[in-house]
Amino acid sequence: MVYSSPTIHTQPYLTHPLLTLDRSLSGEPCLCSGGYQGDHCQFKAGTVPDCDSDCENGHCVLGEMTVAEKADSYQFWDDDQADPSMYCKCNTGFDGTLCEIEKVECGDDAHCFHGGTCIDRTVDGKKLHHCDCATATDENGDSYAGRVCQYRANEYCTKDVGFNGQLFCVNGGDCNINNPYDGCLCEKGFAGFACEFVMGDFDAKDGASSTATGGGIFAEVGRPIVDFDDDTEPCELNCKEGTCRNGKKELGFLAEVASTAAHLNKTYNEDFQHCVCPNGFVGLLCEHKIHLCDEGEHLCLHGGLCSKDGDDSSCDCRTTDSDLAPVFAGQHCEHPATEVCTIDDSGPAKPLSFCVNFGACLKQVTSDEP
Repeated sequence: MVYSSPTIHTQPYLTHPLLTLDRSLSGEPCLCSGGYQGDHCQFKAGTVPDCDSDCENGHCVLGEMTVAEKADSYQFWDDDQADPSMYCKCNTGFDGTLCEIEKVECGDDAHCFHGGTCIDRTVDGKKLHHCDCATATDENGDSYAGRVCQYRANEYCTKDVGFNGQLFCVNGGDCNINNPYDGCLCEKGFAGFACEFVMGDFDAKDGASSTATGGGIFAEVGRPIVDFDDDTEPCELNCKEGTCRNGKKELGFLAEVASTAAHLNKTYNEDFQHCVCPNGFVGLLCEHKIHLCDEGEHLCLHGGLCSKDGDDSSCDCRTTDSDLAPVFAGQHCEHPATEVCTIDDSGPAKPLSFCVNFGACLKQVTSDEP
């Protein structure tokens, strides 16, 4: 997903009877004459007011934002400035009324906000960019969702991050109390697992952004920024269990195990989608079974069952049941057999001899041989 910002045209400004400057509408200070002062020569000499907006990552500027500044800003605030006589000019990497919102570049003229991480990948020779909102948060600990991590959570659906991350709703959505893994119940005009996509027919002000009319949604969570939802593909990943969601999957404490088992380490498909799994399942499609032992201190995969070795938890991999392989090994039963060394039918009571991680059998044996 690559987004483009409006083209900025330059035009000349006469700032002195004997001097013509060719300036873009960038908000740079003007060269004043005729008894006027201010960045844009908007005040008579001696009448310049104090610029006292409490800008966090920028500086206060008297007057209204220029056309170019508005085009360069996503404007997380209403179209009308709170105080039309001054505004905050943000340092690079920040946005918002008081320059309080962090942003990082993500593709051509696009950004990820609130600490979201930019992900770039190449599909069919085309460079695509996405925002991973799992890292997006603010000083209050609030989470964010949306194409560029622009919408703040208005309701949290799960108490712990588990294997799906913190599940929450934005844009006035409500948690599905019967099953939070099915996604949020969205207000009219919104869609997505967390109601993070604006899909309704809203009025737009100055072509800059959409606003809901007649509702109180944005009075609480802030109106949406410029919407990039026209090319949002429906989430149609064929989940074995759970619900399809746009974005990168969080692995939680499965991440350490997944780092040595590639089939568990997939976090999105070619369409940047994944499945949110109910309890008892993990994987991109929620296709792998999981058991948590000792209140989550240990885990067993692919149908392996928890067992005890003294005070330590372990897994009995003889009980694995998966289409991925006939048998598994490893501390968590995480490694599927890549070569079976037993040449006859071992039967349910006789274990197979096998190798994992593409090891090679030293010898082919029958089920009765060691």
